[in-house]
Amino acid sequence: MVLVEAQAAGVPCLVSDAVTPEADLNTGLIHFASLLDSYDDWAAECVAHFRSVGRSAQDRESALKTAGYDVKAVATRLSGIYMNWGALCTS
Repeated sequence: MVLVEAQAAGVPCLVSDAVTPEADLNTGLIHFASLLDSYDDWAAECVAHFRSVGRSAQDRESALKTAGYDVKAVATRLSGIYMNWGALCTS
């Protein structure tokens, strides 16, 4: 969830390649590096990745929606679940 929130906020992330690829929501903000790489390699990757990030907020929002993280759609869906559950409880 932290990586989802970071992408929504536009924060570039350098993460271990042991992290599941599904964490990358195609926002252009996630970069994977090997835990076997040296500290210097990680530092270089970090600098290179942070300099290369440049997708617009609109592009990030579109990528998040495509991945199913649209707050309005999720809120509407959740509201429907609660409404149906409430109707079941009063029956």
